[in-house]
Formats: sequence, C-alpha cells, structure tokens
Amino acid sequence: FSISKESGTQITLNAPEELTIGGKVLTFVSWEVRENRIEQVFISFDLEKDLTATVRYQPKAAEPVKPLSVNVFANARQVCSPNFSHELTVSWKVSGGKSPINVQIEITGPDGKVETIKDLPLAGERKFQLRYPGGGSVKIKVIAKDESNSSSSAQSSVQLGACQ
Repeated sequence: FSISKESGTQITLNAPEELTIGGKVLTFVSWEVRENRIEQVFISFDLEKDLTATVRYQPKAAEPVKPLSVNVFANARQVCSPNFSHELTVSWKVSGGKSPINVQIEITGPDGKVETIKDLPLAGERKFQLRYPGGGSVKIKVIAKDESNSSSSAQSSVQLGACQ
C-alpha cells in the first residue's frame, strides 16, 4: 500500500502475529525498515520520502509429535458363577503419536487362546467375563499404532485362582 503524507509524519504499523493464506498458517517474523530488522509486531517511525516498510512471515512450525506411549493396568476378581469364573478389568491410556491412533487389546487366556478387541478409545476401562474355572495366567497386551505407522504396546498379566 502507499501513504501520502507530509515528511516527518509519525506512522505506526501493526502486523498480525498469525495470518492464514490459502489454508496455510503464517507467523510473524519481522519488519524491515531502512535496512533495519525489527522483531516487534508494532513499529512507529517518521515518514520519509520513498520509505519502504516490509513485513516478513514464515510458515508456522508444526508442533513436535511426542513418541507414542501406552500404559495398561489389569486385575481380576474371582466370581465362580455358572456363567463365568472371573471378571477381568483392564484400564489403559495411550498418549503421544500422530492422530488417528488405532488401539486394540489382546487377551491371552491360560489355554493360549487370544481374544482381540479393536477400535478402542485412547483411554478407558473395560470389564471382561472369563471362563477359566481351573485358573491360570492371563496376559493382557494393549497395542497402539498411529498415522505414521509408529507403534507402541504395554503388557500386564493376572493370575486367576481355581474355582472350588
């Protein structure tokens, strides 16, 4: 733009901290006036003939992605009812990574059978009814995989007592 004022007139310019142009976010870098670099969004100066003030922007830096991390906790309660022997409670939390993140739980019973539960939220708690009246060890694994194909997992295990 151009300004037609008398020389010696005080001018103040204000640049926005961020601009969005064509869907891209730009952040303020500096003004350049009289070959001086000024790293403040507000500048004031005396107007002179043929004076140029240039504002500089750069693409906004992407937020760094934290590494994908998984935490899991499991416990079991002995029930010994006709329908199931134990109630397994699994709690998990996934953090970091790049969205979307796929989360699943694998439960491996004492007999080696694996049950997989997919499309889980990033954090939660689920209860499962187990049928292992003879008891044994149950392994729980929570697996998370993010958009960049990074993966992380955490494991826990519980010991089931035998029903009498």
